[in-house]
Amino acid sequence: MKWYLPGEELEDHARALRAAARRGDARFVAPDCFWSEIASAVASATLGRSARITAEQARAALADLMETYREQRVETVASAGLLPAAFELAHQHGCAIYDAIYVALAQQLGLPFLTADGKLYARIAHLPGARWLGDYAPDQT
Repeated sequence: MKWYLPGEELEDHARALRAAARRGDARFVAPDCFWSEIASAVASATLGRSARITAEQARAALADLMETYREQRVETVASAGLLPAAFELAHQHGCAIYDAIYVALAQQLGLPFLTADGKLYARIAHLPGARWLGDYAPDQT
């Protein structure tokens, strides 16, 4: 979401990481629910009296998201197979199953899990591979 919503905390870090991925210096892997979660958050940001972005900005964000999908800049993995491990993680660390799916995927692949969710990070920071987005530097992969 930090790619699409202006004024987000750590927005610059997220954009730097995305630029690194576009150069081939970083790799994104996410569960297949990633696409609908991002699209839902973008759409939700247009609703209500205090909408964060316009419908036109949301359409542009969704077009960019679809380009990212078509160009396979985010490798996706079926989330169904991650559910047993995600359940255990959610139960052990008191986090949402949606978040635990991402953590389970990172653990399964032996990759770092990078997050900007402070509450989630506080719960899983002790796990191997857990990383805070604010600690990302553009020369890291």
